[in-house]
Amino acid sequence: PTWIAFIGEMLALSLCWLPSAVLYNYLTYALLLLGTMLLYQGLVKNQKRYLIAAGAVLGINVGVRISNLVQVGLILAVWGYGIIGRKKSSQVWKETGWCVVGYLGGFLIFLVPILSIYGVNAYTEGISRLFIIPAHASDYSAGAMLEGMVWAYFHSAYWLKRFLLAAGVGVLLCLALPRRWRRVKQAFSVLLFVPAIWWLRENGFYSNDTTTYNAVFYPSVIFLTMVIGLGGFQILRRKADKEEKLLAGLLILTVLVASLGGNNAIYSSINNLFLVLPCAFWMILKFCRDQKEVVWFPVKCMLLLAVFFVLVQGARFGVSFVYEEATGGRNMNTQIEDIPVLK
Repeated sequence: PTWIAFIGEMLALSLCWLPSAVLYNYLTYALLLLGTMLLYQGLVKNQKRYLIAAGAVLGINVGVRISNLVQVGLILAVWGYGIIGRKKSSQVWKETGWCVVGYLGGFLIFLVPILSIYGVNAYTEGISRLFIIPAHASDYSAGAMLEGMVWAYFHSAYWLKRFLLAAGVGVLLCLALPRRWRRVKQAFSVLLFVPAIWWLRENGFYSNDTTTYNAVFYPSVIFLTMVIGLGGFQILRRKADKEEKLLAGLLILTVLVASLGGNNAIYSSINNLFLVLPCAFWMILKFCRDQKEVVWFPVKCMLLLAVFFVLVQGARFGVSFVYEEATGGRNMNTQIEDIPVLK
């Protein structure tokens, strides 16, 4: 629905805090988004031209930033959709092959000009220097990058347990009370989350200082965690059609892949929610409509509470936050006079 797409994109813009001058980040996000959409179209419409184009776009993205190599993980969607659709393995291999052909073609689009201008030695030496970086900056090692992402989800578990506790108590009440007490069960479920909101606010789940990352970090992590969980539920749900399952899988892959290859924990995922937020909001709304049994009502409350926090804090953050390269910089009034475009 248009209104969900609009709200999702506005919030994605609010949470994308990177300065617009950092072009390689925005090119990375734009090409990942385009590649994902082409992959979805290729699989759903069973057209190889889309699969080739998807591979080519992701191959070109390696030219933007070499750590974008990890985006090759989207190939998992091809195999996942093959399993869901019960395709023959030969068909899945063929689709994989078209993606690989496109990927290699996209890779060569930027590689051939580089090699022709600078030579093979210059390129290989540049790659070698990249692998030396972790020796001087340990946070750029593969292990440290993965650890940063795992750390974010691990530490958010402290808050996630509070959401799950309120939902769990609500489910137990719905099971324990008489079946005819539907309204009473719903009222109890809502009331359970009122003290949860107060407790989260009082214990630092978010900061009221919306000029800092603390305003949105944990609300965003909790929301992404629930998106991953709901996406997994959607994939396993029998009544969901295979296109919905494919989209759920692509959302999970986008959240995970966006953070790999960087040393900013999951901030890269928070920056790149242009596909995830609109689709996740629609997925949550559809879940709330489809699950009519009252026992699901506390779970709906939990999901909507996560949406509430990320919407409110995200919007406030988008209005107030200004990026600083070095946190705490003050009196930054130096003017650039000799370069017209920067002036």
